[in-house]
Amino acid sequence: MYEASKPMKGILFRPNQQPVLVEFTGWDDLLEHVGTDVLEPISLRRNLVAYVDEEARIRGTPIVVNHAATQYVTTVLAETDRVLMGGTIVNNMILVGSRHTKDGEVETDIPETVIKSLGL
Repeated sequence: MYEASKPMKGILFRPNQQPVLVEFTGWDDLLEHVGTDVLEPISLRRNLVAYVDEEARIRGTPIVVNHAATQYVTTVLAETDRVLMGGTIVNNMILVGSRHTKDGEVETDIPETVIKSLGL
């Protein structure tokens, strides 16, 4: 669930590029950063969610393996003995923060600890 009350920060992973800190406002802007109209969330930690374009494989969109995103997600999931279903992240991925409320998960700014861990 996205709260559109203010711009939020996330980290965008594009294939064959270094991750970058981005700011987005609203769900449509988030979709545009990932480059799709359907996002698939991957809950990485209690305070961290990755959004990927999992539909690219179905739509026949050109597929480019995103090695940096795959490595990051695989590493974080391994902290809790989980694995990445499908084995790889393709095309763009964006990381955002999250917090849990009585109504469900709400996206937030990317945690500063994640920004620093990626050297951004």
